[in-house]
Amino acid sequence: LNELGNQNGDSLTTTARLSYTRNGSTTSLTDAVNISLVEPVLQISKQLVTPLPDPLDAGSNITYQIMLQHHSSPASDAFNVVITDTLPSTLTNITVDSVAVSGIANPGYDLTGSVLRLPAAGSFDFPQGSVITVTVSATIDGSAVPGQTIANTAGATWSTLDGTPSEERDGGGDPDGNDL
Repeated sequence: LNELGNQNGDSLTTTARLSYTRNGSTTSLTDAVNISLVEPVLQISKQLVTPLPDPLDAGSNITYQIMLQHHSSPASDAFNVVITDTLPSTLTNITVDSVAVSGIANPGYDLTGSVLRLPAAGSFDFPQGSVITVTVSATIDGSAVPGQTIANTAGATWSTLDGTPSEERDGGGDPDGNDL
């Protein structure tokens, strides 16, 4: 079930019971087994690519990368993955320089206005060991002031099963990427 209490690595006990009546006598059998839950554990990171312009100020060109990968000890593939990055208004002349992938076909992207979405439509599957790195360039708008922090976070959504079965778990979605 898609419940917060069901997390990767948790152990649950499942019990089966069988009761039957034969020749007026009822017999019951019970057996239990512990199961370990598995689900994708993804990490998304974003960093400026060096060398940085010095000083970093209005009019400066910057390049940053978004990287999505499985946690160091992946448990399962992720399905129905969508990455989004809503860029702040203080970044202009936005371009996607490259989308580098390993372990999957390049899902493509769509950059409409200030929203970057991978893939351009739909979603993609993300097997264990896969990595996707998106390199983006932009110009810091003239409205930026010295010392201003320009916050820009990317997020991803995913599910535990392919398609849309009702019992799948989903994850991500926090634009800060904290619950991946």
